[in-house]
Amino acid sequence: MKADEKIVRLVREFLQNSSDREKSEFDGEPDEPRPQECCGQSCKPCVFDIHQQDVVRWAKQCAKNIKYGDESLYENVYGRCGDEPKTIGSIFDGNQYIRFRISQITRLTDSTNLYKFETDKKIGELPLGCHLRARFVGHSCAKT
Repeated sequence: MKADEKIVRLVREFLQNSSDREKSEFDGEPDEPRPQECCGQSCKPCVFDIHQQDVVRWAKQCAKNIKYGDESLYENVYGRCGDEPKTIGSIFDGNQYIRFRISQITRLTDSTNLYKFETDKKIGELPLGCHLRARFVGHSCAKT
């Protein structure tokens, strides 16, 4: 079962078994479009596809606020880095390398540097706990 399907199912189950007071803390699930709202012309995306995306977005938001052991339901399903690779493109999916430029190096301690990277793609900030693998590609340089 895909993670998106799983999160929707688990959030629905949680809300179904919750008290009215608990349910009031969450926004309601997006309403499904009526059949007459679909034009039947095989649009991509169809209103039903858009609705499914909205339901997944809603479930993810709810799951971030549902406690599941020591973590949120969202973290349990997607891991600490969550679904960020999907929302910022496939930049960090682990299956490909993306060219970055080091734009700034700040020395924090004798053994720790803070690196600031730039890329041609707008990606925002990485969530805490995510890892970035890097390999050097470019002109040879001497280490000092």
